[in-house]
Amino acid sequence: MNDGFYVLDVLTFGGAVIALVVGVVALRRTKFGFLNADLLVVRRLIIRDLHLLDESTQERVLLFVDRGQPRLMFTDTRGSPRLLLTWDEEHGPGLFLYDAGSKRQLAVGLTKTGDPTVALYDAEERPRLALGLQDGEPGVDLYDAHSRGGVSLHVLEGDAGIVLTDAEGKPRVGLGLPGGECRLDLLDPEGESLFRAP
Repeated sequence: MNDGFYVLDVLTFGGAVIALVVGVVALRRTKFGFLNADLLVVRRLIIRDLHLLDESTQERVLLFVDRGQPRLMFTDTRGSPRLLLTWDEEHGPGLFLYDAGSKRQLAVGLTKTGDPTVALYDAEERPRLALGLQDGEPGVDLYDAHSRGGVSLHVLEGDAGIVLTDAEGKPRVGLGLPGGECRLDLLDPEGESLFRAP
């Protein structure tokens, strides 16, 4: 038969989903034994998850709920996740990109206070760069291979600053413009001042 369309009226009864075919026009049967058509009109559809397949029946798009939180995932031709959209009650929306080995490379989201943030990861999924806003003020953090030591550039209350941290993540060097005046601070591992100028 020729391709066509069919109309479903979907109801729920006792937690189960019942689909009633209320109009059928020119349906055909696929090699999988399912009815197929060019157009499907559904008045209401209630499902737990949705998987979209490509021509080779490989899952490419997945819409599901994980532990009460909605997820939308896009995969490559091997079925590996490459892009994930999420929502959770604590952090709100999130966007994650993965490499061919399914390792996270980029994350975009919101902090607990609602400020936007972007994080870049290395080949081992260690965060190496983060940028975002904190209470409306911009900041950039560069991390070492252990995701602790590095460089932090920020603007707080209109004052720009640079902080260098050691391998333990402790501030050791600070350079800033508090009140428009240049200041340099050198700190020991315990945070005690070693030198300040001026």
